[in-house]
Amino acid sequence: MAHTYGEVLPPSFPDIFKFAHTGQSVFIDAGSGYGALLVAAVSEYGCQYALGVEKYKDKYLASIALVSRLPQELQQRIHIVQQDVNDTDFLHLLSKLQFQNLLFFCNNVAFNSGTIHR
Repeated sequence: MAHTYGEVLPPSFPDIFKFAHTGQSVFIDAGSGYGALLVAAVSEYGCQYALGVEKYKDKYLASIALVSRLPQELQQRIHIVQQDVNDTDFLHLLSKLQFQNLLFFCNNVAFNSGTIHR
């Protein structure tokens, strides 16, 4: 089964980050898919860290492969977990990071109303 649902494409990335105060920021992508937005957050838009949560194993593995091709300095700034967003302890994922701003991105096309209104 293909798990394609509202993928965010690179031309939309500037719109996502235009109001962000990057630098000492952590970017979270809930439903991070293939990881392109995570990579862009740290390599192009100045976020200090990027955290991705992806439910589907095929997308998770593809995102890990994408990150593994980056320079080590960027790899260390990206963390991806394979699990359902509803089961994710975001406070735990953030507990060891020092940051001033948190950017949380959720393209809600893929989520049911219970998740969206949580």
